[in-house]
Amino acid sequence: MSSLVVQLYGYNRQAIATLGSDGVANAWSQQLSFAGSHDMEGDVDESSTILLYIQDYPTYSAMETDLSNLRQETYGRRRTLSSVMGVRPARHSVPHRTVVHTVPGDLLYNASLFVVRGAVPDGVKALGSVGVPAEADLVTQRLTLEEVLLTCHASAWLRPAAPQPKAWRGYCHSPPTSATVWATRTVTKDGRVIPLLWTCHKMKHAKGTLPKFACHVLEKTLVSLSPEYEYLLQ
Repeated sequence: MSSLVVQLYGYNRQAIATLGSDGVANAWSQQLSFAGSHDMEGDVDESSTILLYIQDYPTYSAMETDLSNLRQETYGRRRTLSSVMGVRPARHSVPHRTVVHTVPGDLLYNASLFVVRGAVPDGVKALGSVGVPAEADLVTQRLTLEEVLLTCHASAWLRPAAPQPKAWRGYCHSPPTSATVWATRTVTKDGRVIPLLWTCHKMKHAKGTLPKFACHVLEKTLVSLSPEYEYLLQ
């Protein structure tokens, strides 16, 4: 288990210790209820970081089922919130806009794309590392934790109809509360525009010093973008 994964589980234990199991479940439910909101919240210090949802999967199909259920649950909780609290649903609160985004084409099967590679998202460098010459990042846009709800990782991503290795391991988690999430749109030398989602983890740093981040591309992600940013993944 990598140090970053250990850190993620530590954030989840901190959430349970701080809020209790029911409090964590309620906080996660509330975050799903406001999926698609682009209202930025204040930055959270690494020492106060919590993580509301993390789940291991023994099979790829189990991961896919959980993602599908959470996608539907996101919409259901928005409807429940509006009916119980008398809140009018937001304009973006429709089910088809909560989607599972996967990096395009064969890029999913190249593990080198997803390594931690610096303090800021850089689509040109990321694509260049897997043999895709790129010219420029056309857009680098920060998103909210209510727009990038869940990200999934696996020991190996499986091509359609490929058998699952016995040692396969997958897990999905919500972004840590001190993380930032981003989208880039990068133009390649052959004229394609490739969208990528990123998370940048705030790392431990000495008090009084500027925080440091470690950024990496996200493989498979449950997203609910606000309408003005839906173009980012097209």
